[in-house]
Amino acid sequence: MSLVSIVIPAFNQARFLGQAVRSALTQTHPWLEVVIVDDGSTDDTADVLREFEGLGNVVVVRQANGGLPAARNRGLLESRGEFVCFLDSDDVLVDAHISTLLEPLVADPTLSMAYCDVQFMDIDGNPTGDFSVGRARRIVTGDILDSLLVGGYFPPHAVLTRRSALDESGPFEVDLGGHADYELWLRLAAGGHRAHYVDARLARYRTYEGSMSKDHAHMRETRVAALERVARRFPARMAGALSAVQELTSDLFSANAWIRGQWQTALRSLEHASAPATWSLLDDVGQAHLVEGDAARFSVWQVPDGAGRARCIYLHPPAALRAVVPTGSAGRLTMSVAVHPQVWENPEASGCVFSVNADEVVVGGVALDPLTRQGDRRWFSLTMDIPASTAGEHVLTLETRVQGTGHFAWGLFRDVQFHASHRPDAQ
Repeated sequence: MSLVSIVIPAFNQARFLGQAVRSALTQTHPWLEVVIVDDGSTDDTADVLREFEGLGNVVVVRQANGGLPAARNRGLLESRGEFVCFLDSDDVLVDAHISTLLEPLVADPTLSMAYCDVQFMDIDGNPTGDFSVGRARRIVTGDILDSLLVGGYFPPHAVLTRRSALDESGPFEVDLGGHADYELWLRLAAGGHRAHYVDARLARYRTYEGSMSKDHAHMRETRVAALERVARRFPARMAGALSAVQELTSDLFSANAWIRGQWQTALRSLEHASAPATWSLLDDVGQAHLVEGDAARFSVWQVPDGAGRARCIYLHPPAALRAVVPTGSAGRLTMSVAVHPQVWENPEASGCVFSVNADEVVVGGVALDPLTRQGDRRWFSLTMDIPASTAGEHVLTLETRVQGTGHFAWGLFRDVQFHASHRPDAQ
């Protein structure tokens, strides 16, 4: 049976250290050692370690503070296992972690690493987020260099590494801080070492304010340094991986463009589906705009209509007003038109020609001249059937033109409404 070493570097993490060590000692794999490196702690770390120092499978090493990568390297040097896992002192392993990751490594000697999914947790150990290693990258088993180059996507304790691979590739770079583990995985992958992914949340990773991963300036600087060093050592491999990342970026751009299009279509459908069965121009008059004539030719007036006063669209010719009906459904457009009663007997008045355009097609109209035709001194009703529009909306244009040579052709539109006959999704 293979001996596994779990290396735990510790610096001023007394609050979490006991939990980390216990999670290592309770592994279901029976043959393991736990190597704890106290990296010059000044808190209660020594008191926490007294609980474990007398155990036969626990090794405690103390050294002056040298930083996280140096403490991992010291633990690697002091360990004896054929396989090694690096567990930071504020993180936790699930009991079956080692036995589960060891299985593919024993079964396939060509594998150098096995790694698992991760459960993020807060400072108190409560699960957070829904990140999944398996969903984070397209390639997670075999040659994972391309995936790693996109960015680090698993912490060090998610990995069980064959010692012989570490002996060949070399230990952690001590000046790379929070990206020393990332540089090591890149270096192993670029050197031809293969990995196997296990789709199980066997590593619990604690994130909180004050942890190294929250120091964004440090993480950015060490990430650049890690990439530079691996690129210098494996230029051809890194160039090939970068090319693959560019292809992935192109694929993602195309996919995102498609998703945006689908999302916008869905939003329009929702908007149209929520549109009222009856649309009124007066209710939506703030969205209408003149496409011909100056601002003085368009207004909303209170006008006598024989039964009192009604709000009407005043459109003094020549003028054209455009509005959008927020549905593409088939339906019926209704309205009444008139020349303002105040000019019916004015000798200087002119007649008015009304026309209605829907979706760039003339659908109705009438010419009224109340001065010369007594019968035109009233409201005329217009009813027009409008076919469905594939654009998901109807563009409505109301126009007025002067009939004759006089003045005061005050065209009025009352009760301009569109009545949808069915919803857009029933077309």
